Formats: sequence, structure tokens, C-alpha cells
Amino acid sequence: MDAGKKYMNSLTEKDFQIWSERTQKYLSEFDPKADQIGAKPVPPELQQLKILRIDESTNYVGYVWMGGMDHTELYVERMSDGNFQFTAKYNDYSNKVIWPKNRK
Repeated sequence: MDAGKKYMNSLTEKDFQIWSERTQKYLSEFDPKADQIGAKPVPPELQQLKILRIDESTNYVGYVWMGGMDHTELYVERMSDGNFQFTAKYNDYSNKVIWPKNRK
């Protein structure tokens, strides 16, 4: 959980662009017949960040550091205008929209 929290709090504007492109790729490849939880293998560059699982659906991708009894993930949702909103889910009781900065 600490690795995920530390990483999410360190993201910069440049990082959000990279994560947006990565998320767009996952959404374009989404198979609604596949399991939404952990259906995609975690690539080596995300494993280095200690991400254990990738969850996906039609409008979001969750990059999961901790699942099960408590959850820590970077939740990236495609909004109706096509832009992405990033929410840092630190645990089941604490989360914060971290991008765009003007959203609460």
C-alpha cells in the first residue's frame, strides 16, 4: 500500500500524459467477454512499480497495488468529454482525485 500511495502522490503532469496513453490503449483493447479483474497481464514496467493487477471495464482501468481485504489503486476513468480523471485510491476509506487538478 505504501508503494502505491508514494507513487501516486509523486505523479507529474508529464506522468499523467503517459498514463492517459496507456489507459487509452487498454480501453481500446477491452474485451467485454473477459474477466474485468486481472484479465490483463501486468507488463514489466508496471511490475517494477509493484503493481500487481490491472482491472478494466468499458470506461476505466484500475492499476492495483493491493487488492483483497483493502485496495490501493490508481483508478483512471474516461469521462464523457473523452478526457481522463485520475483518482488515487489509497485504501477502501480514503481516495482523492489527483488529475485534473481543478476537480474535487
